[in-house]
Amino acid sequence: MGSGFTFTLSLKRKWVQAAWFNGNKNSVEEKAMKKYLRLGDVKTLNIYTTNFGELNPKLLGHGTFPWNYNAQTAYLDGIVVKYVAVSGGSATNYNQGAVFVHEVGHWLGLYHTFQGGCVDGGSGGDYVSTRVLIYLGKI
Repeated sequence: MGSGFTFTLSLKRKWVQAAWFNGNKNSVEEKAMKKYLRLGDVKTLNIYTTNFGELNPKLLGHGTFPWNYNAQTAYLDGIVVKYVAVSGGSATNYNQGAVFVHEVGHWLGLYHTFQGGCVDGGSGGDYVSTRVLIYLGKI
């Protein structure tokens, strides 16, 4: 049984902006980057690669949850992955694409297993169905 989700690469851009690249998680710089670069709507997964800056040296990535999506902050939606954690990057043991998969899981509505386990799909728990409901405009 499939998830009902498919992903198609529709655009790939390389943008060089040191302040954005070295901005910390949820920083003014990261927000400015997303505001400027964000494309699409709730159905569009935007992926950014950065360095996360000196406040987050061990952070490999972070993603938004679907229940946090709203019109005022839609530009914040998506995932951010540290550039060394991409496939073939220099982050030993974290450079085979699993960080992307992990963060896409958050974007689809999955928590970490240590974050309260599974609750019913409509309340923002650990179910991909939450993103489906948002995708369909139900929540």
